Amino acid sequence: MWERVEKRGIERRGLVAGPGDRPRPDLPAGTDLLPAIKQIVVLMMENHSYDNYLGMLADRGDGLPVDASGTPTAVNILPNGQRVAAWHLPTTAQVTGNPTQTWHASHLSADGVTCGGFATSVWQTVPGADPAIPMGYWTGADLPFYHGLARAFPVADRWFCSCLGPTFPNRRFLISGTANGLIDAADVVDACVVRQAKAYPVYDDSYRDNVAMIRLDLETSYPTLHLVGRNGMHKYNNQDHAMMTAMLTARNILAGERVYDIWDVNEDAEYHEAGASGVREALRSERLVPERVKQVANG
Repeated sequence: MWERVEKRGIERRGLVAGPGDRPRPDLPAGTDLLPAIKQIVVLMMENHSYDNYLGMLADRGDGLPVDASGTPTAVNILPNGQRVAAWHLPTTAQVTGNPTQTWHASHLSADGVTCGGFATSVWQTVPGADPAIPMGYWTGADLPFYHGLARAFPVADRWFCSCLGPTFPNRRFLISGTANGLIDAADVVDACVVRQAKAYPVYDDSYRDNVAMIRLDLETSYPTLHLVGRNGMHKYNNQDHAMMTAMLTARNILAGERVYDIWDVNEDAEYHEAGASGVREALRSERLVPERVKQVANG
């Protein structure tokens, strides 16, 4: 319904909505077009194309092209001239490593702007794998839950990943909503990237004591050094929580004080505020060290 309403609104105002355009380019960016909706949940379906999951969704979305009998007509052509047609997958079980989402394979799949290289991406990058697998699709009978969601809620049938590559960069784009960053590039004096081997933290009987002492020393001696993520905090957070420590640290920097205690991220499944007593006072004390770490350090 909302899709039809939006289309009528665009037509009535004489607007042209092409790929990448805002739905209402006549309004300032960020204008709330859905003031009655308080929460929006975005379901990101990873490692699959729209056509693979929802290409056969009836009466909604821009899925697979079909002939008069309803049979998909999409075809990829391999570099050797072999034609690989879209086909109904016999099972919903995922074949290991096929399709692949590596950087090179993703660009082969895009085939410029045609999206005609899905079969070629496997043929060239996964030796011995079946290049027909990426051309497989499921129907509503195979995936009733997903098709039910797609019929009940808006679908991003013309959404293309922000980064033509694997999962993690696109997760970051989805969460942040931008590649613009939190600062102006002109304000960056210098930066470096260290590719660290054996990056996973190692836990032993005394690691909490050691981390607590290192934190105390760094917070006292280097108050503008901010430790975030797995390596920075020597903490085995999952990817989302590791990113959250960086986001909350950025908020602390912008606020000019330790508003959030990032060391509580992933400790109790929520993010605790550390108070608003100012940067110097926070760094002078041990208040930011979790209580149970202090107890271990004190015996």
